[in-house]
Amino acid sequence: MIAIIFLGIGQSSAQLLTKKPCGRFKGEKLEKFAGLMHKIDQLVRYFNLHSAEFQSFADSYRENILTHKGVNGKPSEINFPNEGDNEFEQALKSLDSSFHSEPAYASPVLDSANRHVVRSLRELQPLYDTAFSYYRRLRRHELDDFKFGKELHPKLVKAFAAFDQATYELELAFEPKQIFISENIVEYVECLEGKSLKYYVVKTFRYGEDLAITAGMQHITARALAKRLKRFQKQEEELDHFIRNKDADPKNEVRLLFPTFRAVEYSCTGLLNQLKMFEAQGVKKSDLAAQHNNMDRAYNNMIHQINASRFAKY
Repeated sequence: MIAIIFLGIGQSSAQLLTKKPCGRFKGEKLEKFAGLMHKIDQLVRYFNLHSAEFQSFADSYRENILTHKGVNGKPSEINFPNEGDNEFEQALKSLDSSFHSEPAYASPVLDSANRHVVRSLRELQPLYDTAFSYYRRLRRHELDDFKFGKELHPKLVKAFAAFDQATYELELAFEPKQIFISENIVEYVECLEGKSLKYYVVKTFRYGEDLAITAGMQHITARALAKRLKRFQKQEEELDHFIRNKDADPKNEVRLLFPTFRAVEYSCTGLLNQLKMFEAQGVKKSDLAAQHNNMDRAYNNMIHQINASRFAKY
């Protein structure tokens, strides 16, 4: 899951705001950043909405259909993307919008990775259509005992491998842009609308993101993690205080996000306690996989919930 909130701020919005100097965002810089946010919004939508669907299709196929050992037929378990044709169309549209609008990314590596993803999707789409028809719509595998499926299998496996590699390259190339946005997003939102409800939500998310990054570091220390956990908790309190004093959440939309914040806290506390125990015993911090997995799940769920909220749509 890509860790950026959808802001949906378009070019026209930016142009209206260029006359309002604000911190480091002044004139053309504000407009350029807003344009970049619009582009990245489309790319993040691709990652979080479409790429995840295709990955689920590939993974479920690998687990439940033909393998190198022969037939492992559980076609009912394949996760075909909803309205598959439209899913591919929307994915390509998001990529096209992201890479063919101004300002340019000015990153040959990112442009090249995008071309590889587009090519892999175009190669995968007809194979998806065939698999969907064969296993789901017409259920021909029940009539030919997977005969055609065995012919289709190596083509799908090859297409999945190309998609996996292209997706990895795009995520890697996108990382510097993700870091840049993360470092500037709080000030940008404050510039647009002051210390609003959205400002406090985005700031809370940003501190949660920083907490998750710290938790995933190879040479993590209990002290560093504790410091970021405390900052995240304090920011939650500020968000709660703002809501109570301003009556800013009449429909309890933000309240629905608090359980995800608590889950991040809880999983981080488990990791922190384990770290403290290792440090006290003077042993190598070797067995933290379970705690890291819990943290990742909680963090990804937080991203999902915020991206699904109204803060992603205005």
